[in-house]
Order: sequence, then structure tokens, then C-alpha cells
Amino acid sequence: MAYAFAMKLPATFSKHLPPAAIAAIRKLRPDNKYPDIGPLLAAVDYPNDPVGPRVDSLTPAQRAMAELITELNIETSNNDIDQWMPRRRADRRSWLGLDPPQPLDREYTFTLAGAQRTEPGWRALKLLRDAEDGGRKGQVTAWLATVPVAERLAMFGQVNLSASEPWGLGERDFFDPQDKQLVAALRDEGKTWAPAYADQWLAVRAAGEGKRSPPLWPMLAMIRAKVRIEQRWEVLMPVGLHTLTREILEALPVDRRGPAFLLGLQQMGHPGWALNAAKALLPVAPDAGVMAYAIECIKSSVGAERAHLDALEKAAKGHPELIALVDAARGKRPPPIALTTTTQRDVAQEGATARFSKIDEAQLLAAGQAYFGKKVPLDRLLALKPDHEQSLRAVLRYRALADAKGKHVYDVWEFAGDSGSIFRAGTTTEVAAIIQGDVECDDAALKDALAMAVAQSKVKAKAPAKTKAPAKAKAKAPAKTKAKAKTPKAKPKKK
Repeated sequence: MAYAFAMKLPATFSKHLPPAAIAAIRKLRPDNKYPDIGPLLAAVDYPNDPVGPRVDSLTPAQRAMAELITELNIETSNNDIDQWMPRRRADRRSWLGLDPPQPLDREYTFTLAGAQRTEPGWRALKLLRDAEDGGRKGQVTAWLATVPVAERLAMFGQVNLSASEPWGLGERDFFDPQDKQLVAALRDEGKTWAPAYADQWLAVRAAGEGKRSPPLWPMLAMIRAKVRIEQRWEVLMPVGLHTLTREILEALPVDRRGPAFLLGLQQMGHPGWALNAAKALLPVAPDAGVMAYAIECIKSSVGAERAHLDALEKAAKGHPELIALVDAARGKRPPPIALTTTTQRDVAQEGATARFSKIDEAQLLAAGQAYFGKKVPLDRLLALKPDHEQSLRAVLRYRALADAKGKHVYDVWEFAGDSGSIFRAGTTTEVAAIIQGDVECDDAALKDALAMAVAQSKVKAKAPAKTKAPAKAKAKAPAKTKAKAKTPKAKPKKK
């Protein structure tokens, strides 16, 4: 391992380092992947600058230590490293002037607190961001407006090249895809940068240092600059923002859209995100591989499988070969169960006027025990102070669910925003739980039915209010029987 050469310090380093620094270096252990560099920095009285020091402000001993840490390529898990120097060796070397400057090293002149400053791009942004935190709003936006778009793209590229972001700068510090004006204004500024960056990103990723999800801007910049997208760059297909992904997909040849889109989906951080992207963009890239992957993502996504399959079928309209894949997935499912919300209460909104029956209280006690993993007294669970650590009152809703014949079959209690318990009606027998917004149940058909009922109950509960007004007129009596006739349509359960 590289640390081994610390045992024999080259004279170029040792002549600038005090004995305490050399002693600290000799204590480095080659088997420690993330050594504590605190003692190394303390030995040279290294500046603990919350922004990060300019390299020309370092003493000879401090610079020698920074160079030694760089050459040893010491990794660290300490988040404060960005106050002292960048994490990656390449960023450290350009900061130290050992390699040619990178985009973040370019110097800019700006005004801060009424005084003119000239600082490297990374330091300018951090200083202005700190000023904003201190109450001076708009500092970063005003400065970035003076920086040419091509230079902003280049700085964005350096920040988003690897998993270790230099100086603690974030993905959206230079280019925020939510900035509609910025997105609309991008034209051909990335014509030279984007292809070079795409190849650089691929090289870093091949070395195992790149980020899992590709950034948005390289592909979009190439599309806007009318650069022909090479097939090797398709792995950079971003799918986080559907509108911009659509623009990129539509610029690709039709036969390459599906494979490129599938690459993007496979790199998303969560199957649920990939599934939602597929629903939105299948019409642009109707591909069997995309559909098969989206169906596979359903089992790890929140919500009812039946509802997801319905949405995918809708997105695949006009493509029978894709709809056949949906039908095949449906064929593996048990017959659907029809459930409807008949009663709904927002207990949190009722406040102190809320009343609970004996079975309500028993169910809430059971729900509290399941949620907290221990028995919690009812007065704590129903404490009116929503900030009470064991109170469920801040977000507490009740739903009664009926089967296809209108019989009350399940009681649903939702709380804590994304949690809950579902009981057999009038009992404390829990048939399912709501965990992180998703229904968890061993019975696949019941899980689907409960998930759809919980998701749609708000809409269905409002429906009677819309039909009540016209029903007051006697002439509308036939409409009532018509509405009732809709219920028997849920006959799949009898098959």
C-alpha cells in the first residue's frame, strides 16, 4: 500500500516538516484505509478554515504536509476534510499547482460585503453561500449570472465527475435542473465540453470511482448543441426529470431509444423511481426490455401491483407486444378483490372533539404496540400535543373498507405520515401493516386490494357528495338505481 513509503520520507518533504509532523506520519498504518489525518494537520498548525484555505496562504510546512497527504493518496471518512483540502488526488494536485488548473481553480472577481474579492471558483461559491446563510440572499445567483455558461458547465463537470465531490460542493451548485430559465437558455455552450466530459465520466466510472447515476447536463448539452450522440455515451442517459429525458430520447434514432432508456432506468437509485419513469416515457421509447424491467420493478415499489400494471398498459397503448407482457404478468396474479371506502375520518383535524369507541381504542393500542415495539398507554398515543414522542395525533386517519357486497370487512388506521395498521373489522386482528407508505401483507391479492383502497379512498369517499345534490329531485330516482348497479361489476372475486 502507498502508505508504506511514509516510513522513508523523501528529503523534499522532510526538510519542511517539524519533528512532530514526521513522528505523526510514521504512525500511519498501511492497513488503515481511512486514517485520522487530524494529528498530521495539527503537527503543522494547518488552518481550520470552514471554507477551505487558498493554497498560497499555506506555510512551507503546511504545504509540504498537504503534498505528502496528496502523494500518499490518503483517503478519509471525515466529512470535515473539505474544510482542509479536496478528497480526490486529482483535485488536490490541481489545487496545489502540481498539475494544470481545473475549472474550479479558475479565479473570479466578485463583490462580497461591499469589498471586491478575487478567488478560485470553488472558494468564491463557498464564501458567497456562507454570506447567504448569514442573511445576504441572492449572492450566489448574482455571481453565477456573471459566469459564462460554458465555464459553469465545466465547473459542474468537475464537481460531478466522481463520488467524492471536491470541497463539499453539491450536484446543483452550478447547474440546477429545476431552474427552468437556465434549462430553457441552454443552447450550444456545451458543444466542446459535453463530448469530452462524457468520455472523462466513462473513464472515471470504469476505474470504479464514478457516481452510480449519470448527471443530466452532458446529454442535454449535446442535444442542444446538435452534437451526434455516440452509442458509447448512451450509458449517461438521465431519467430523473421526465420532460428533459423525453427531449433527449426524442433526439435519438428510434431504434436506439429503448436500449438507451433501459440503461438509464437500470442506473436509478430505487426501483420505484424507475417504474414511474417507465410509465411516463414508454410512449417515447416503447421497448420490450423497458417494459420487462418496469414489471420487475413493481415488486420493490410502493403501491398495488394491479394499479402499476394498469398504468403500464395505458403507457403501452398502441403496442400490442408490450401489452402482452402486462397481460402475462396479470396472469400470474390471483383474482382481484374489490374493496371500497365507506367511512373516512381525519382524527387529527377533529382535535379535542374526537371521540373513540371501545374497539377504536383497542385497535389503536394494538397499532401503537406494533409501531413502537412495546405497549404504550392510550393516553400517550392520543395525546393532543403532536410533538409528544409517542402521540399519533399529529397525523391520524381512519377508514372503513367494505367488500363487493357492501359488508364492512376492514378497519384502517393511518398515522405518522407513512405508517399504519389494518384490522379485521371490529377486531384487533391485524391483517396488514402500512410501512413507509406501502401495504405489507402476506396475501398478495389482499395486499393489492388494500393498497388500492387506501390510495383511492379519499377520492371515493367524496363521490357521494357529488351525487347527493341531483338526487334530491324525485325525477332522479332512476339514477340512484343505476349507481347501485355498478357495484356488482366487481365479479372477478367469484371466479
